[in-house]
Amino acid sequence: MKKIITAILLTALGALILVSCSTHNPSTDPVSQDQAKAYYVLVDYLYGLDPGLNSDAKYLALDLSEAKLADTAPLVTLVQGFCKDHGYTLMLDSIAGLQEKGYVKDLYFPDGFVIGFKDVSLAPDKLVTKAQKWRSGTGAIGGQYTMEKKGQFWALTDATGEWIS
Repeated sequence: MKKIITAILLTALGALILVSCSTHNPSTDPVSQDQAKAYYVLVDYLYGLDPGLNSDAKYLALDLSEAKLADTAPLVTLVQGFCKDHGYTLMLDSIAGLQEKGYVKDLYFPDGFVIGFKDVSLAPDKLVTKAQKWRSGTGAIGGQYTMEKKGQFWALTDATGEWIS
């Protein structure tokens, strides 16, 4: 009888651990979801700068290789919606990765543009990142941007060293 009770208890404990592990999904973590909104606001801001870089593009490539965002799934979901609204196909890749795959030739992405982040710091209520929108070696914009949470919303509070090529 002891063996049966022990087996039942171990099975129940195992099921409880399995349920606990499977219900912790980082993409539903409120901090990750909230921080993703900071990047999204910046994607929207960069998209509006130098609209010529967006001209005739089919792809928006999102480079998160140097972003400190622990879970990128919420941001990818937001940018997928942005792409749907603006008629782009989302790609997740760096300029170097796109070059290796043949999308970028001679430092030119004829069918799209890349928005990328090189984070300086990320906290629950503040993001400082060097971001850029890139179409070619002579067609890009960027700078260092500070995003801060104001109440329930994220806002661009500082843009320094902005450049255009």
